[in-house]
Amino acid sequence: MSKLKDPRKTITVKLPSFPEDEVILYEGLLTYQINELSEIKTDYNKGIGVIKKMMKSWTFVGEDDKPLEVTTKTLGLLPTKDFSVLMDIVNKTFEKVNIKKKKS
Repeated sequence: MSKLKDPRKTITVKLPSFPEDEVILYEGLLTYQINELSEIKTDYNKGIGVIKKMMKSWTFVGEDDKPLEVTTKTLGLLPTKDFSVLMDIVNKTFEKVNIKKKKS
């Protein structure tokens, strides 16, 4: 019998504005997460939702030096060039899924 657990690997991302920090992303989403995202209406909110679900952790801290939780608000504090880096990774992840589907 197999143990059913999260099989996703992770990747480490460095953002241009914060080269000393790390963002750890899962490679892809789980099935239930895709269903949750299908209910989101705007592209911006869907992008935020996907990043939140793919993000395992990051090294950003708040004014109190405590780790910042990954939320819509904290993601919204990223400069657009850093948000774009994350969105490019998200888009490439989904392109890989679509290419695999077409080959099947």
